[in-house]
Amino acid sequence: MLERITGFKGAIPRMNARLLPSGYATVARNTRLESGALDPMQDAEDVATLGAEARTIYRFNGQWLSWMDVVDAVPGPVAADRLYITGDGSPKLFQGGTSYDLALNPPADAPSIATTGELQSDDPEAETILYVYTFVTGFGEESPPSPASRPIYYGDGTVVTVSGFSQPQADRNVSKMRVYRSQTDLAGATTLYFVKEISINSVSFVHDLANDPMQEPINSVDYDQPPADMVGIVSMPNGMMAAFSGKQVLFCEPYIPHAWPEKYRLLVSHDVVGLVALGSSLIVLTTGTPYIMQGTHPENMTQTQLESELPCLSKRGIVDLGYQAVFPSIEGFVQIGPDGSAQVISRQIFSISDWRELNPTSITATNYNGRYMFSWAAPVGGERSLGFIDITGDRPFYAAADASCAGFWRDLTTGYVHYLAGNDTGAQVKRWDAGSPLTQVWRTGKLYYPSITSFGVIMIDADGGGTTPELTYRIYADGALFAIGSAVNEAARLPNNLSQNYEIEIETNMSVSMIQMAGDFNELMGG
Repeated sequence: MLERITGFKGAIPRMNARLLPSGYATVARNTRLESGALDPMQDAEDVATLGAEARTIYRFNGQWLSWMDVVDAVPGPVAADRLYITGDGSPKLFQGGTSYDLALNPPADAPSIATTGELQSDDPEAETILYVYTFVTGFGEESPPSPASRPIYYGDGTVVTVSGFSQPQADRNVSKMRVYRSQTDLAGATTLYFVKEISINSVSFVHDLANDPMQEPINSVDYDQPPADMVGIVSMPNGMMAAFSGKQVLFCEPYIPHAWPEKYRLLVSHDVVGLVALGSSLIVLTTGTPYIMQGTHPENMTQTQLESELPCLSKRGIVDLGYQAVFPSIEGFVQIGPDGSAQVISRQIFSISDWRELNPTSITATNYNGRYMFSWAAPVGGERSLGFIDITGDRPFYAAADASCAGFWRDLTTGYVHYLAGNDTGAQVKRWDAGSPLTQVWRTGKLYYPSITSFGVIMIDADGGGTTPELTYRIYADGALFAIGSAVNEAARLPNNLSQNYEIEIETNMSVSMIQMAGDFNELMGG
């Protein structure tokens, strides 16, 4: 009898050990399982020590940012030195090492108007006009307009002095104001037109139409501020960003991420938990039914409610795998594609009792080489464990690893995963899979034979292992250990044995490509 094992895969905890397909395991720990071989993961590398404990980390322009809250941070579709943050109180703009409120409030007061040469209201030559003004930040952001001034009855030769400007909100880097004047066309439509940009310190502005003619129409009328409780910000194509507040899904004005017009807001039937952008599709995960919203501009976004009730149990467990969203729900890990197709991908891996032991409301996760890397806290004691779900092949499987991860951050430019070492919080930032090879443990299912079988020799093909390669194999018959050894790349004799059920366990920091076990040397070499 020759037993040859290649094409190594992970564990399927819900399946009886005797029924596991070839290559699958009952134990797979610290093993990468990407090449078909047993490749050890590498130890984590210390990257930074934060000044205080944190739950969320993000590296931006060489600086580690951290928060105790569940925070989302994304670069915006504008200047490369700006980061947009939600979850840390009100929404924020981070630029140049400083945080600003993202909301840019409009001027509170209408401008005061003084005139010379103003006509009477009943003069047939009089044109009724209004003035407003906006605030402009040093980042080029423009606020909604102020309340309108009193009507002015304008004629040739009328000179208008605009004053009475409000003070802008503090700590928002407001440096200028833009003054606008109205004009009404023959159809009776009134539009505000830009006439002059002035310093924020200006006390007044004298508008002579001959010197400062009207230019482009105002764009910022609908530049509503984001709600103070807006969270979950994500980037989308075409300069869009999305976020949510309660049951509302919000979209910014394209390429203008400080403006979140009310006219673009969509309402769903349950509180939103988190968002995932997959191309022009936005997956909306809620406490009830998921939604998919699709469109290339906020004004043409459509929404579809999915048929399945798949509530998201943990915002921190939502992961964008690049081609699908994965998140923890009541029956297991759910996958939703950009077309709205949904399935419980872990149903083949975990039973319901297995799933509940993972304490899904505690899950925090990230994308690791296209695999779902997740950490969960024990229901009692809170100690965190680390695992991976691989859905890249024909059948998903699970692997575990030795680390306690309180939070993750993935560098999109390199694919490296960083994590906070700890259970609930942490201050030590580590880079995953960056050091020397870890000791991996992999164990077969029960290798069952229809009749009593005896194995007399084993051979393990392996290489690597760094400066101190180590390998130990253990062989079990009917659950009892009967052989232990360390031979690599050579046949090793086994003690006498007779059984119908065998298990092989490998513990090593080397890369194992094949395990063979046979009745004798001739069978091994001739097989």
